[in-house]
Amino acid sequence: MMFSVLRRRAAYALTAAALALFMQISPGPQPLLADETGGGAKSSKSETKPEASKEAVSETDAVELQACCDAMNKLVPKLKFKDMAAHENFSEIGRRIKRIANALKNGGVLFSPDGTAENVPLEKLDKMLADENERLEEAKKALSRTQKELDEMTAAAQYIESGSPEKPAICPAKGVYTLTQDEKLRYRIKCGVHGGSEEIRAKLYEKAMKNTEPGRFCRGNMSAIVGACERYAIDYGVPAEWRTEELIEEGYLEGEYVCPAGGVYEIKGGGAKDFTCSCSVHK
Repeated sequence: MMFSVLRRRAAYALTAAALALFMQISPGPQPLLADETGGGAKSSKSETKPEASKEAVSETDAVELQACCDAMNKLVPKLKFKDMAAHENFSEIGRRIKRIANALKNGGVLFSPDGTAENVPLEKLDKMLADENERLEEAKKALSRTQKELDEMTAAAQYIESGSPEKPAICPAKGVYTLTQDEKLRYRIKCGVHGGSEEIRAKLYEKAMKNTEPGRFCRGNMSAIVGACERYAIDYGVPAEWRTEELIEEGYLEGEYVCPAGGVYEIKGGGAKDFTCSCSVHK
């Protein structure tokens, strides 16, 4: 029997929280913002053991990076968008487009958010996709912001977080946060000292990988990947072929997950549940 959407979301949340505690990386908010057979996919970037970075992150630097990352995580949910309805509308249209596109790849198998599937004629899917793309263009116009507006939104969020304009919510190194939009109009926050949240998490991830027993770290990676697959399937359905690159691009993984021993990850899953991720080294 298929798990309910709520149970799958709860399971993912627990998995993500456990992995974050294990790697000492706070789980960040997921960006706003998929194929029936569920074939396996290998992570091409995991085939060789990663080289040691030129500059290792010290314990002091790690504490500062973590504090900066935590501040970002607190700020992002507090960002006051001028039109939240437009923001949610844009995100929902994007999810529908991805679901329809995956149905076309699946030969007409269209997944619903609750995990059920139906066969839809390809001609009908083409028409549905064209209509949704028109709606998306209109939604983009309502959502796009100027840099000045984005800076004002960030300043407002910092004030809300700290409760005082004299003590804005900034990083320990006094880095100032700026807000931008990426090519998909998703909001990104960046620190003037430490860089974007993706860069910070990558450094903390690398440090955790070096300081943790390889098998344990790898099992944490696999749990995170499975959780990402579950969330992806809820939003878009099950892809014909799982690719970690797709999970990263759509924001379900924060970056490439690498086995410390150079193992290759393979994802399998043929329905809206029971996804598995195996490692060629740690199984």
